[in-house]
Amino acid sequence: MSKIFVLGSVNTDYTIRVNGLPQLGQSKDGFGFSRNQGGKGANQAAACSKLGGEVYFIGCVGKDEEGVRLKNSVESYGVNTDAVSLSEQVSSGACMIIFDQSARDNILVVDRGANQCVSQTFVNEYLVANASKDDVFVTQFEINLDAVYCGLQTAKKLGMYTILNPAPFVEFDKSCLKNVDLIVPNQTEFKSLFDKDVEGNEEEAFKFFHALGVKEVVVTLGGKGSVYLSENVVRYCAPYNVSVVDTTSAGDTFIGAIAVSKSCSNGVAESMDFASKCSAITVSRSGAASSIPYIAEVLQSNLGRK
Repeated sequence: MSKIFVLGSVNTDYTIRVNGLPQLGQSKDGFGFSRNQGGKGANQAAACSKLGGEVYFIGCVGKDEEGVRLKNSVESYGVNTDAVSLSEQVSSGACMIIFDQSARDNILVVDRGANQCVSQTFVNEYLVANASKDDVFVTQFEINLDAVYCGLQTAKKLGMYTILNPAPFVEFDKSCLKNVDLIVPNQTEFKSLFDKDVEGNEEEAFKFFHALGVKEVVVTLGGKGSVYLSENVVRYCAPYNVSVVDTTSAGDTFIGAIAVSKSCSNGVAESMDFASKCSAITVSRSGAASSIPYIAEVLQSNLGRK
């Protein structure tokens, strides 16, 4: 099994539930308030580790009480956090989540805080010192983009397999895609990149990404599953049938599962069923990293398709 390096964010998630989102200027009673470790990078690192991977997380927290708690939380999932640096100038990242119980979906507001302080030099030096050819590199857009670009470039030079989750979507330098083996957007992020829905435009979409240097594409389709695109291959994967409780970490679980499967030398298309099952278990629970299943739970599960 290859090692997995995840470069990304770690936040404290403050979650409150409500039946129907309030309008501007309106106050509503909420319930079920909770505080948990979150952040796309940390969640994906936790997913990789809980699903059996050897994981190294690269990020930054504030030199504050939350920073200590966040680092300890990530470590509790078996993730190596030696590359989590401390910022004395900026507080740790925070995310406010309002979960609409009636719609079974959520909205998020993020203060990136120390996540914006990840050092390009540190990322480069850490990967060069610790990563090897055929290891897996995963990153997203919830930290400063220069660090993302640097991580992708260094990982590609080292011969690593690179995965980009373009979330949350921001305008970025598309030239970095020449260093991306696999891009994994959701439907909204995909349309921001390609300006069309993937369904019905699969071949054109792959040509678009391939021209930018990307070798493989997986688009997550929410309740409709996911689709894999590569040279002359279009493969849809149907979702599993579960009662949805909380969708917060569905995408992070999916990407973590793909990364773990890839670290075991499996192909991406062949890994989608495993990733779909992992995500289905996640959405059947509440919470962020805490809702992600361990590999034993996935192997023992007996879920049916929609």
